[in-house]
Amino acid sequence: MGIIPLGIDLDAQGDAGFAASLALDIARHVHQGEVVQGQESTVDAVSLRDSAAVVPAPGVFRPLAPEPQASSGNTGAFATFCLIDALRCTFPAGSDSLDRAKMMFGPDLEWTLMEKGGRYYESCLRRGHVSIYYGGNGGTVLVEAMGKGCRQLEAEGVLDVPDASLGIVGGWRGFFADLQEMGCTFSRVDWAFDDTDGVLDLDVIEANLLGGHCATRFRGFQRIKAHSTRDGAVTGDTVNIGSRTSQMFVRIYNKRLEQIVRGEEVLHPQWIRTEVEAHDRGADALVKKFCEQGPAAVASVLLHYVDFTEPSKDTNKSRRTTCSWWLLFLDACEKMELGIAPLVKTLEGTARAFAGQWGAGLAMLLASPKHGVEWLRGVVEVGQTRWKDRHINMLSVGLAPCPAGCACWACKRVQYGDLLAAAT
Repeated sequence: MGIIPLGIDLDAQGDAGFAASLALDIARHVHQGEVVQGQESTVDAVSLRDSAAVVPAPGVFRPLAPEPQASSGNTGAFATFCLIDALRCTFPAGSDSLDRAKMMFGPDLEWTLMEKGGRYYESCLRRGHVSIYYGGNGGTVLVEAMGKGCRQLEAEGVLDVPDASLGIVGGWRGFFADLQEMGCTFSRVDWAFDDTDGVLDLDVIEANLLGGHCATRFRGFQRIKAHSTRDGAVTGDTVNIGSRTSQMFVRIYNKRLEQIVRGEEVLHPQWIRTEVEAHDRGADALVKKFCEQGPAAVASVLLHYVDFTEPSKDTNKSRRTTCSWWLLFLDACEKMELGIAPLVKTLEGTARAFAGQWGAGLAMLLASPKHGVEWLRGVVEVGQTRWKDRHINMLSVGLAPCPAGCACWACKRVQYGDLLAAAT
């Protein structure tokens, strides 16, 4: 077994490009089964951030993941370790929507009718960790399977794997494609990718974010550490990038620590999981790209949203060089825009959202002696004065032009204000 001596002070080099290439050379030697041995290395969390180089500790053997077999657009670690870790989709309204949901998520399997519904639906069927919600909401049907539910679907053979070389990933691609053909929309899908080779380091990731060495479309991040009240031991370590209320959200956390705290047997000495959590239109767009190109598309979109970069005087972060360790994890992919379709709000959608969120509260207020119909009329009158162009535009669909024959905002508000007064 060869030995690579490292008596190099990376900080003293002052050349981020040299440090990055050095890291790649080390990675190649480690991949070949050699040991990296340092003499006086001064690399710490800050210098790792500044040099963008990830160097294993002296004497530590970190074999990289073996080269995966190329298959139908799936390449690199993102093809080998891809997991679907959460799924929430909606079947369009129809007389057979519930039957189609059961056919896709558990044909010939027994479902249990729960006492209560959920997710703003009246009824719920459940089988293990997979739930189907129906009744109300315009006749649509919602299906939800979180982490254990996704593993359950795989174990039950619900996914049709057309080619064994594609594995479970290929099964999910075909499954999502079938759902899309049925007109389903996705409100949440999580993709999870595991690093068990020591490529990612949460301290280095945090240092890059704090130092501004990250080209990202997100506005903020959080480093969250959970501790035990008994002895103060760390029980969780996570870096959240972005907001969970947005179309896209990235979570990088210590999966090994999570499993140990849960009492699970962990074989990997290091285990960092990266999750891409997509919502609503973002989920629809990313599912489409995943079906077309496989996990490599998710890697490319992730790089578009989060690009850890080497320090540079260039104020335009998008022109900076990507850190070698991030490219190594993402399998040297290229950036890809997600292309989220613009949101078009309609009266029907507003009505559904209002009924789902405020229907019960409105009924309660109308039944209250202190409020009732007169109170509601007052709320409507005040609300009318707060109309904006977007409200007028939604109202104008399918209605006659304003009496004055023009399209000014004031005329529209007068016309539709009269219609509102007549309706109340």
